[in-house]
Amino acid sequence: MTETFWKRPPTQAELESLAPWLQVHDFGSVQTQVPPGSEQAPQFFAARAALLQEILGVLEPGVEEKTLLELGCASGLHCFTAAARHWQATGLDPREHHIRQASFLGGLVAEGFPPPRFQVGSDRLLHTLEGQWGVSLCYNVLQVLGNPGETLKDLRQRSRYALILETPVYTPPCPEPIFIPGNNWLYQASCQITNHGALKHHKKGIEDFALVLSFPALVYLLFQAGFAAVAYLTPPSHWQGSGSRGLEGFFTGHQHLLVATTASLPREKLQVPQTWVWLSQAPEPPNYDYAGPWGSTASPARRPHPLVQALGRKLMAWGRRLGGQ
Repeated sequence: MTETFWKRPPTQAELESLAPWLQVHDFGSVQTQVPPGSEQAPQFFAARAALLQEILGVLEPGVEEKTLLELGCASGLHCFTAAARHWQATGLDPREHHIRQASFLGGLVAEGFPPPRFQVGSDRLLHTLEGQWGVSLCYNVLQVLGNPGETLKDLRQRSRYALILETPVYTPPCPEPIFIPGNNWLYQASCQITNHGALKHHKKGIEDFALVLSFPALVYLLFQAGFAAVAYLTPPSHWQGSGSRGLEGFFTGHQHLLVATTASLPREKLQVPQTWVWLSQAPEPPNYDYAGPWGSTASPARRPHPLVQALGRKLMAWGRRLGGQ
């Protein structure tokens, strides 16, 4: 993002007064910094922003309303990236500190660009919002929400054309899967995150543990949510293993980037790169099914260990209590 997008760069004193920052913003002469100890380097965020620009460029010929809603916007990097392409962006995040950061930066956007709007909110606010946005965005958030299936349904209701989704996926070898009631055939690895500095200090909708979907489960839930097609994008190689601090060691895998489109998006108008692999139907469920909670009908070879089941139940109950359910 060039300096012409900004009326002026923030002063070092302003940046320090709003620290610590979760994302790196580059203003040319000055740059925000991620908290000490973070494994996410500036090139990680630069690659994310550049790839988002490319995806929006692909979608724009088929989009009549250049509006974007981001769930988990942090300090607004992706919203500002979209605004630089003249998208009207709205960002939600449960962390008031990051909304203050994003709102401050919004006041520095130069005339001629639509300044993004930011508000405190989480996945539990989605179903209360009115209207639709052209595109919704959910980067590295889905795995720490209490019910990813319901969140994807809510995002579909808010998305007229597409959802851009980045999330880690379950990839063996991994701790014994835990089966979540309501998504019985979708095996998800559940693991508590004790050192996730970005998430552990608030309890407003984002849970303090991860429910990591398998890739077939993720695609299945996107179709179940009402999306008409799903495109899989291969992420840059340096993204692999560079997820948020605290996730490594709990599962093996890397971030997956997908674009889920609705029937309202005329794909014939798009110039889709060959690196996009389209999936036009949901995968078939595996040949096992859990009729009751926590695998009561599973075959012995598929049933999680009783101790793992007990841990999963406690984690889910704990997450519901934290979320006020």
